[in-house]
Amino acid sequence: NFTATEVMSSCAALSFGGIKAGILDESWDDAVIKAWILAEMANANQFQNAHADYKKLASQMSEQCIDLAKTLKKHDAKASMEKFSAIGKTCGACHDQFGKKH
Repeated sequence: NFTATEVMSSCAALSFGGIKAGILDESWDDAVIKAWILAEMANANQFQNAHADYKKLASQMSEQCIDLAKTLKKHDAKASMEKFSAIGKTCGACHDQFGKKH
């Protein structure tokens, strides 16, 4: 059996990889779907920790993923990679503050 955290981590990892591959390969539709999945994973992740900063970072990541999905629909690789990188920084900030396991 898997915990909710393990399932969410696996889905997030697959989505991150899929988004980057989609940008590099110009598989825009696939990248958009993965960005929406990651947005919803970040949204659900807000409930994994009661700390206000944790919830703020998870919400910020969800909003960034939605913005990325909109950018991906424009097929703009440069802007998409910039937004993708920003998401990684938000994710990293949360992991730095709260650790890998949420």
